[in-house]
Amino acid sequence: MRTFQKALFHSGMILFCMIFVTGCWDKHELNDRAIIMGVGLDQGDDDSVIISMQIARPSGLGTNEQPENETGAFEYVESKGKNWMDAAQHSAFQISRYRFFGQRRVIFIGENLARHGLKNMLDEFSRDTQVRLRTDMVVIQGGEARDQLKKSRPFERVPVLSDIKLHTAIGGKSGDTTFRDFLIDVLSDGASPTLVSMNGNQVTGRAVFNSDLKLVGYLTMDEAINRLWITGGLKQYVYTFRVPQFNGLVSLQTSKFRRDITTKIVDNKAHINIALSAVADLQENDSSVNMYETHHLQTVQQAFNRYLQKSMTDMVKRTQEEYGIDVFQLGEVIHRQHPIQWRDMKNDWNRNGFQNAQITVNVYTTIKRAGLTTLPLQLNEGDQSNS
Repeated sequence: MRTFQKALFHSGMILFCMIFVTGCWDKHELNDRAIIMGVGLDQGDDDSVIISMQIARPSGLGTNEQPENETGAFEYVESKGKNWMDAAQHSAFQISRYRFFGQRRVIFIGENLARHGLKNMLDEFSRDTQVRLRTDMVVIQGGEARDQLKKSRPFERVPVLSDIKLHTAIGGKSGDTTFRDFLIDVLSDGASPTLVSMNGNQVTGRAVFNSDLKLVGYLTMDEAINRLWITGGLKQYVYTFRVPQFNGLVSLQTSKFRRDITTKIVDNKAHINIALSAVADLQENDSSVNMYETHHLQTVQQAFNRYLQKSMTDMVKRTQEEYGIDVFQLGEVIHRQHPIQWRDMKNDWNRNGFQNAQITVNVYTTIKRAGLTTLPLQLNEGDQSNS
């Protein structure tokens, strides 16, 4: 009797729990999903907007053989609407599967839209539960995002993956966190947002936005790399420069980047000193310098530091004069070092404070290794021919 009662009790508990256990009533099977890998955003006519999508095609991904046509691994869809949600809804009329944005890796933004402003776009994207913070964002310099999504890429079946790897190769952060970092800069008083810029298959530099999130200009590729050093995001890079004393070019693989930024406030004006350091290894020597001669090595090292210091100083000065926008996150440094004075400066920092700040840059690099040969090969050949 007791055994029966226990069995009845346990059965009742199981039935009671099942009432409150939710099922997969809204599930979408994998083969019923359209996996969106990349999205393009463009400004249309009459204040309309255009959204384009690059969708992974499973049949084109499941084989190592080259597809018969260049779009064999992805599908392209484009739609227009009054705003982003309206345009996205219209895209559903062209796709037979449930649109899944959880694997979206990159968001392309056309230049025309970027100049109009990104506030409306950010409103929709910040509310969408499927938008991943680990997403890359790229401005198409001089072009439209939809054209970028239509193009195939060598080596990658899904083209947007090629653009992600290009960004990482020139110093982008692993994990593609541009969208998260962009939101942080937007909400920050001491930094202005920037995004990577591309044109076709090439990274061109960095797009600069003002406080209204409107595109105002670009940093060149060299300037974008130097900016990464100042902001602490650069890992390694090969610099090529001319050594006047030895009439030729030298290429140095540079790494172990460090930065030390000190600030002081005098009469409500910021004085900022940026000290940059790194170590370098010789990669190519097209000059007459013998890197194993101590005085030659010191000459090249001094020339490298002067070259970098001038490049950095020119970049900072141009940014102050042309844009007046702090793309180097220097306001955040002032905030940490002078929190009381920053309260009076923050509201005016990206209008006048940064533009009028006195900024000096000093670079200290050390050449550690010169390779296996003692002399450049062209000098060795010359010596042999004269003997």
